[in-house]
Amino acid sequence: MKVVRRILLTLVALPAAAALAGVALAPMVLHPLHRKLTANEIRQCDEVFARVGATREEFEVRAPDGIVLRGWKVRAAHPNNNWVLLLHGRSHNRFVMLPHAEFLLAAGYNLVMMDARDHGESAKRV
Repeated sequence: MKVVRRILLTLVALPAAAALAGVALAPMVLHPLHRKLTANEIRQCDEVFARVGATREEFEVRAPDGIVLRGWKVRAAHPNNNWVLLLHGRSHNRFVMLPHAEFLLAAGYNLVMMDARDHGESAKRV
């Protein structure tokens, strides 16, 4: 009888626990945190760009659904005429790609660093 009770408890408890975890975690998965690009992060980026002799310019593009995506074109001091698109991960902005940007700029690559929709300075669908 104890074995049957444990099996039934397991068959009920595991799906219930999974459902509770899904309800608790779903909002974070479906709607990640929106991390704005701060003035301090822009200053740190500009310091790194100055150190490697790079220059940045702001740009924005409008996606087919009307969302405005914002980013930077960063030109290397001694470009090799190749471009790299740096994209950040979930719940971040373009600032987290700064270590990669420094390495690539020093190697002569020009960069496009942009924020995904509803991240950094890019807009979100309303």
